[in-house]
Amino acid sequence: MREIESGYVVEQERRLARARGTFDRLRFAVRVLDLLRIPGLTIVVRDGSWGLRVDQGHHWHRPEGWRWAELAIPPQAPPEDIVQAIAELAGVEQDPRVMDALYALDPYETA
Repeated sequence: MREIESGYVVEQERRLARARGTFDRLRFAVRVLDLLRIPGLTIVVRDGSWGLRVDQGHHWHRPEGWRWAELAIPPQAPPEDIVQAIAELAGVEQDPRVMDALYALDPYETA
């Protein structure tokens, strides 16, 4: 059934993922990062084993003000925690309009 890429098949897969409560956390994090386009930040998103973890520091090989960050996302991390961590990196966690838009993202959406 995978050879037919219709909207019906994609919707069936999305419903199954919702029923299981599973979604691609790394892909979701990258979607949030793509929307925010944080200037002056080099970021690595990877699988984590325990709690959601953010490490960051100054990017010494870049101009003044550039930072690096590593976001480790465990398999049980809820989408709200992922959004919150990335919003804090971007410095938009206090903007209610941005946060509402980010919290409204569907983590089961693949595009």
